[in-house]
Amino acid sequence: QIWRAHQRRLAAPPQNPHVCALGMADDDAEEMSEIVEELQKVWRNELFAPELLQHQSVLVERALQSVSDQTDVVNELEETQSLTRALYEMEIERIQFVVRSLLRKRLNKIQQQALFILQDEETQNRLSDDERTFLKGYYELYQKHVDRSTWETLEECAQLPPSVRGITSAANKQNPLVVKPAVDGHVFCRVLHDCEPFSLGSSTQAVELFSNDIYLLPYRPIQQLVRDGSVQLI
Repeated sequence: QIWRAHQRRLAAPPQNPHVCALGMADDDAEEMSEIVEELQKVWRNELFAPELLQHQSVLVERALQSVSDQTDVVNELEETQSLTRALYEMEIERIQFVVRSLLRKRLNKIQQQALFILQDEETQNRLSDDERTFLKGYYELYQKHVDRSTWETLEECAQLPPSVRGITSAANKQNPLVVKPAVDGHVFCRVLHDCEPFSLGSSTQAVELFSNDIYLLPYRPIQQLVRDGSVQLI
């Protein structure tokens, strides 16, 4: 009976026609929905892309601000509004989970590909200011570790110049410490709108992608399609 009462309450139209069932104004609810939808797209692309994508600091800040706003609403709810409180809290937890997962995945990529990123200006431009600080600190710790565990244990290596001892040394073109993103690997993607024909690698055969279809393709040929939002990695 209690559940049915809650169902009737949610199904009934709000007294204010501009307020949704959770007590949020229609404009705010629409904006929240757009933020969550865009955040999930960015999150999934980052999870499944082999490379580090463009940072979305503004979107993350908007998502965190929406969490703060919803938390304020929850704090103002009456004790009798337990279902409404639970729905708000679930939405808050969902947004927080996606934001944490997104940032954690980006930090993991920075750690794995740190030396490559330091040598690739294009990838560096995709970092936020905080991520640049993290990359710099991680590189310094990595270099100190290599110095202590390798160079400082051998007397004959003590006189080697820093350009040789550096973990990003240009002297070694095949540096095994440099991990590059596997952009030639395959990924699943959903097409969000029809795309212009393009070729896959050395193949001369044109490939066409149609809206709402799902494909398994090499990542490199669809890099730009991912970046401009034409396809969604899944």
